[in-house]
Amino acid sequence: MPKVQPRDWITIGKREAVVCHISEDIPNQIEVVYLDYQKRAINDDVHWIEDHWEFVNPGVSGWYADKYSRLSEFVSILRSGHSAK
Repeated sequence: MPKVQPRDWITIGKREAVVCHISEDIPNQIEVVYLDYQKRAINDDVHWIEDHWEFVNPGVSGWYADKYSRLSEFVSILRSGHSAK
């Protein structure tokens, strides 16, 4: 698994996401925020599989990140865009 930290950008398939939380209990798993096709900020869990990031529960959408104050910093980074990093 590549070394990542909160606020880093990663790619999951064709989606760009911002790392929010690194799981200490589950190896290779992190929480991210990304924009869905309707431009809503979504938080979800991803894990490192062989050579790429995958959603832990593919096909199941995460949660609306704007509802969680703990994610506001990461949503702000996300909405600023990758080039702003």
